[in-house]
This record gives sequence, C-alpha cells and structure tokens, in this order.
Amino acid sequence: MAKFWAEKVLQRALHDPPANTSVAGVWHAPSAGSQSDPESVTLASGCGGQQIRGRVIYIDGESGRVGVNASADNIFYIGVDPHYLHGSSRLDLLPCRAAPSCRVNSSLANFHIAMIAGCAWDPCPDWRAMLFHRKAPPPSAKFLVYASSHCTAERERVFSAFYQMAEAHGMPRPEAVGGCRGGLPAGNVTGQSFGMNLMHTNAQLFRSYKFVLCMENSDVPFYVTEKILNAFASGAVPVYWGGHGTIDMLFDPRSFIYVDPAFPQGAFERLRIMSSNYSAYRAMADAPVFKTGAIEKYLSLYAGYPLGGTGAYGARIRHAVNQWLATGRSA
Repeated sequence: MAKFWAEKVLQRALHDPPANTSVAGVWHAPSAGSQSDPESVTLASGCGGQQIRGRVIYIDGESGRVGVNASADNIFYIGVDPHYLHGSSRLDLLPCRAAPSCRVNSSLANFHIAMIAGCAWDPCPDWRAMLFHRKAPPPSAKFLVYASSHCTAERERVFSAFYQMAEAHGMPRPEAVGGCRGGLPAGNVTGQSFGMNLMHTNAQLFRSYKFVLCMENSDVPFYVTEKILNAFASGAVPVYWGGHGTIDMLFDPRSFIYVDPAFPQGAFERLRIMSSNYSAYRAMADAPVFKTGAIEKYLSLYAGYPLGGTGAYGARIRHAVNQWLATGRSA
C-alpha cells in the first residue's frame, strides 16, 4: 500500500493540472509491457528488483535503495541524499553521482503520502485545521507517550532514559503504547498498532498527552515521515529526532523539542521544566508548526496541496525531470 501511494505522490508531483504543467512523455505503471519497452518511462517505487529496459523515475520513501533493475543511466532518483545510502544500491556508485541532474535529494515521500493518502485509509484528516489551528492538551494531560512497533536502538534508548529520569525526579512515568517499550516489562504497554493507515486515530490518542516521543528510523537530511505530523496534529509537543540538521528548515524550532540519543538528559530537562510550568508549555504548543516559507520551498507539490503553497516544490521537480528527459536516454 505504501508503494502504491508513493507512486501516487510521484504522479501528483509530475503533473499539476491546475497549473497546467507536467513532464513530457507517457507514464506507465511497472506492468509487463512497460518493463520490456525501451522507449517507456516508468514511475516506480519498491518494485522488488524488477527488470525495466526504459527510463525510470524512481521515488524512494526511506529505504535508501533503488528497487528496480535498470541501467543506471536511465534512472532519475527522488529520495535520500546519496551520501547517506548504504549497501550495493548506493547512488554514489551509479553514473549519476557525477551528474546531480539525474536526481532530486528529497526524502519526504512518507510525509507527502500522509498528506495525499490519508483520506484513503482513515476518516479524511483536515491537515490544515489540525496543523494551523492546534488545540493544546490541558494541564491535566498525561506526561509523555511513546508509540512505536519498530524498535530501533535510538528510540528504545531514549524512552528508557526518559522513564528512568522521570522516576528519579518523582514525575509521572512516560507511557509506551505500542509494541516497543525500551526494555520495560510487557505490562507497561498496551500493544496498539501505529502506522500511516492509522494516522487519524493516532492523533486522537496523543491528545491525552503533553508530549509525544516521535523519532525517525534514521537520521538523514530531509528524511521526515508522518511521525511528527501525528504529534503536531494532536496538539501535543513532539519530542523529535531525525532530519540530520535539516529539520529546522521545515519546522519552527519553537514548536518541538529535539532529542539527541547520545545525550537525552538535555531534552529531558526541558520536559521537566515545562511539565511544571504550563505557561511555558503552552508557548511551545501554540507556536507555529512550519517555518516561514518552508511549505512553498520544500513541500508544495502542486496547486491545491493540503498545506497550501503554489506548487513551487513540484514545479522544481518537474523542471529537473524534464531536463533529464530532454538529454536523451543513455546508451
């Protein structure tokens, strides 16, 4: 399902009817016919190593890999900065490492999936209302929630540290409500499921807490998923890790707390202070979510994008793809 919606995101980025702009060419899903046609242009995401003879415009949500088997010269890649890729499919091993014109460094696919696909999975989230008119939790709200079913070392370490520090300070204990619990006994978790298909219900659950621990799977520039969106949409303050220094380019740094897994004490001290000072907490909870200009520059895929903007970001992608197509397919 995520693969399907990643391709939908790519389709919207490449074709903006309200702006009357699109990329040149005919777009195919990776079907048997298009895979063998050297003149085809295939939109792809995932695809499990399928052989494709024509040109491929590939969107990578978070894997750091190209999941199709095609000539390196025939792939236009939208995804993780090549310097942060791992394994045999690293883009800096492809010919385009010397020609950045065959890629756009953006790892926001899952973020855009949340914007575009939410209505297909849940009661349609009104992202503008939830993110631009947030309702802060009341003073009686619980302390902090950790909701994850993918137990990465960084997330587990931070939650465990927060739990122990809260106990040491006599504070309410953080709660783990997913399958991951930072090494705590199973009795401390509810075992709920959390994913993009439950975005609306996740945001509703988080409204009972002042803070949401929402850390990415890895720390990569512009790799930002739906996790921080769920926290913001609930009205709670996100406690975030990820983005490798680019997160402040997207979100107003006054609206969230950044946690360093190597030194969680710094973030916890801010949590401790705001937990006992509701006015300070409200100042952060009421701060604007997005940095001024960030939606237009980094997020607006098309005119009518749920968060606003004129579609400038999508226009930049279309321009890059059209330039790549105009060069002619490499031999």
